Amino acid sequence: MGFLRFIGFSVVRAWQGFWRNAMMSLATTATVVLMLVLLSGLYIVITGLNSGLTFIESKVGVTAQLVGKPDQPDLTSAQLDALITYTEALPGVKSVHYVSPDEALERLKEVYAQRGQKLELGKDPEHKISIYASIEILLTDPKMADSVASTLHERPEVVQITTKQ
Repeated sequence: MGFLRFIGFSVVRAWQGFWRNAMMSLATTATVVLMLVLLSGLYIVITGLNSGLTFIESKVGVTAQLVGKPDQPDLTSAQLDALITYTEALPGVKSVHYVSPDEALERLKEVYAQRGQKLELGKDPEHKISIYASIEILLTDPKMADSVASTLHERPEVVQITTKQ
């Protein structure tokens, strides 16, 4: 019973003190509210930056152009499967996707269509677009891009490496 009496006494004294020094009480309350608003704003900004960083890191990858002429890869399906299996076994590799020249051309057409343009593939051999077969590699850790790229660069099936960072 004494504890409840103490709580009641404390609440009454706090209420009286608040009204006796109303101006200071309002200033203190306003300061606390302002600090809480600033703190929540900082939390929102940090959360947004972390989300953006996670999104950007998820886009880091490696693309390996494969040997062969445009529209005519030189690799057999067994060689291609062996290269994909080898690449998937590398540390830091999340997934590997083979992109045929036809699929790459379709992607290019889609990019042009999204811009409101039409891809003109003329018959003139001087202006012909060369599209090669490639493998696209998504990484588990963006820091592994250089390691994966240097390992793949040693493979005879790979002509050129491009890292997306």
